Amino acid sequence: MKDLDQMLEAHVQFELQCWAPKRAEETLATELHALIGWLEQIPVGDLIDSESVVGWIQELVLARPIGPELQQQLLTSVLAVRQAAAAETATVGEILPEAEFEEIARAAVGMRDLQEAVVTQITSSEVYAKLISHVLYEGLKGYLTEENPVSKRVPGASSIMKLGQSAIGNAAPGLSQGIDKQLMGFVNSNISDAMRDSREYLMDALTEERLMETAAEIYEEAAEAELGEAAAQLSPESLQEISVAIFGAWDHLRTTDTVARLIEAPIVDFFDRWSDEPVGKVLIAAGVNADELVSALSPTAAAAVDRAYQDGYLEERIRARLTPFYEHLAQK
Repeated sequence: MKDLDQMLEAHVQFELQCWAPKRAEETLATELHALIGWLEQIPVGDLIDSESVVGWIQELVLARPIGPELQQQLLTSVLAVRQAAAAETATVGEILPEAEFEEIARAAVGMRDLQEAVVTQITSSEVYAKLISHVLYEGLKGYLTEENPVSKRVPGASSIMKLGQSAIGNAAPGLSQGIDKQLMGFVNSNISDAMRDSREYLMDALTEERLMETAAEIYEEAAEAELGEAAAQLSPESLQEISVAIFGAWDHLRTTDTVARLIEAPIVDFFDRWSDEPVGKVLIAAGVNADELVSALSPTAAAAVDRAYQDGYLEERIRARLTPFYEHLAQK
């Protein structure tokens, strides 16, 4: 029994020394390289399948609301990003070079079907109809009182007409209101044609060349602006209200079948394409190099192992794992 106790202690110390601070990173690198080497030959489908992944997301994400504590943590993170961005002096042009912006703009400009749908939706809205009505009414009224041929050709006629309108308005308020009513009636009766014409004009005007010119103008004006200037336009109160609204929207969306299907689709597609391929090939396709992965993971993981070593937790777990084996030997 004494010999077994000594063997257990020696075994524990041997395992523990493999994870000692000076050797932990080396041990981790060795194990990670071995793991990656093994994964290079194991098909993805042998380790996990699409049904399992979809089930995890359903259970861990869609089935659980965002609780008050998590909402507060997310909001705090958003505000921290906003504060950091507000302190940035880098310009938009430094963050997004013109060549990359032009490439994005050209891709967006090429989405003709989406442009037509957006223009149609906007020009069919009640808000747009009211806007057009207001512009037509004010334009016609301004023309009749200030820009008509009489006021242009006869010196002082514009002032006389304004004086006359004021006098008419004071002497006969109903007459002035009647003229406004007739003018608004004319505008309303022609609003449908005006909206249709504006829609057709916008679609004809929104050529790729003009849109790219507009994009270039926008970039030219924005490129010199500092990121902090833009971030400062978003107040913490506004961000909080937006975040709360997003949380509420997500709380509803996560319960819909549509969101579940949209999340499931890319997962199923991934496994359809990669299920029979080795994990190593998937990592290579994702641009992950084995040496780079080990170099990135080893130091971080070693720091956690070092803390577990210093706290005695690592020895506790090693001893807990080995003790039953030696107790079993002692019973024979």
